[in-house]
Order: sequence, then C-alpha cells, then structure tokens
Amino acid sequence: MGEVSVEIKLQSIDRFIKRKHGSHRRMTTRENNILNQYAWEMVQRIQQDWPILTGYSIVRWSWRDASSVGDTRFFLENKAWYADWVHRKGVRRSNWRWLGRALWQELVPEVFNELKPALLRDLKKEIERTERTREDLVGPQPPPPTLEEIARQYG
Repeated sequence: MGEVSVEIKLQSIDRFIKRKHGSHRRMTTRENNILNQYAWEMVQRIQQDWPILTGYSIVRWSWRDASSVGDTRFFLENKAWYADWVHRKGVRRSNWRWLGRALWQELVPEVFNELKPALLRDLKKEIERTERTREDLVGPQPPPPTLEEIARQYG
C-alpha cells in the first residue's frame, strides 16, 4: 500500500434526483460540471495543506468521477507511492509503526465536510433547474385516451 484512494458517495443526490425526476437518471453536463468543480476545489485545498514540499506527492492528488445512473460518486486519490505514510510533523513511530493517523485520514474528511453543504446545495439547485426546464419543454401531457374514446373516434 502507499497510494490513497477515497470513495465519496452522494446518496442524498441520488435520492433527490429520483424524487424530482420520478426515477434515477444520468446527471446532465451542467450537473456534472458542478460536481467536477467541487471535486477540483477539494483537491486544491488538500494540496494547500499537504506538507511534503518535494512536489511529487502534491501534484499526485487528483479526483476521478465514477458516477453512474443512480450511483453518484467520485474518488479523491493520491498515486504517490508514499502518500499513505505522510503524517503531521511531531507524530512519532514506535517499532516502525506510526502512532498517529496518516495525514490524508484527517485532511480528506475535513475538506469534504467543509465543502459538502455548498456542493449539495448547488447540485440540488441545478437538478431542480434541469427538471423545471424539462417540464417546460415537454409541458403538461394530456392523459392517454381511454378505449371508449378510441372506439368513438374510429367507430
């Protein structure tokens, strides 16, 4: 081990889409852009607080969208071979074991929880806008004709 990969699922967004749309659907480009913007912001904030100044492990922080219909999620990752062993200054080792948590275990949840309310708010706002736009384009649909109406029409 050594590399870091943290999966973040947005189940409340999946439920919100299902409630507004009536079923699960793929996120639109604009909705994906919002998710990508926040994921990028999370990576930027992690990089700001990452203590290794060699450049290698800092630039190895990235995000990956792994969403599918009904399963909105993304990964925050660091592919540096030693990323899992980066600790804050002052954390001690005993018999080659770290006595504290790896830095990413503190930093990733902290950054996510800081941006989560705005991410969810902006995504829900865009989902509502998307559903309103679809409703406006399609308009209210009349109910399908009954068999009696069809028989009268042709009969």
